[in-house]
Amino acid sequence: MNKTVVMVVGIVAVVVILCAFLWAKSKTESKKNEIVDMPYLSNIDKIVENEIKKHNELSKEFFDSIFSSKFFSRDYNPFEEIDRFDKEIMKLLDERDKKIFSDSFNKWFNERIDATDMSIKNYETEKEYVMELSIPDAKGKNISVEIKKDYLKVSSKSSISKEEKKSGSEFKSASYESIEKYIKLPEKLSDKTYTTEISGDKLIIKFKK
Repeated sequence: MNKTVVMVVGIVAVVVILCAFLWAKSKTESKKNEIVDMPYLSNIDKIVENEIKKHNELSKEFFDSIFSSKFFSRDYNPFEEIDRFDKEIMKLLDERDKKIFSDSFNKWFNERIDATDMSIKNYETEKEYVMELSIPDAKGKNISVEIKKDYLKVSSKSSISKEEKKSGSEFKSASYESIEKYIKLPEKLSDKTYTTEISGDKLIIKFKK
């Protein structure tokens, strides 16, 4: 093998090694950034254990801080990530903490993700795909809808005032109700233009075909 060929082979080898090094470095940096942005990927078992020790439960706010709007806006399937989170944490905790975690997580999941209480109906017309969600007294609530690539977020707030008269005295009381749900969208509705309307106890979302 002549010197020129040896030199060329050597240069190619150096370039390949350099490219591999830079690629590995970029992957490492990307992973570091991902962990910073998504704390549940780093030492989450310790975070969960510490939270359980402090409060003997995990609050709704604790899960909301992990699965925030930023979490749902990233480029992956958030619902698969939530399922993975649940399964991975259950592998790491002892039996006592598993029970506390499971009860707390299921309570949060039922309030934020599980939409069976909304009796969602999906159907289509000649020009539109339609989603109907049941929300009691929908007209009397301040409902907002946010739709991203693969999820629908429904939020509503309402207050109920009561007046009672007893023994010549008048009593007033107020209660507040809020709903916030993240609902997985069918893939065919991704990135579609949509409109919303309220009809009775129904929130109706229409997506253009």
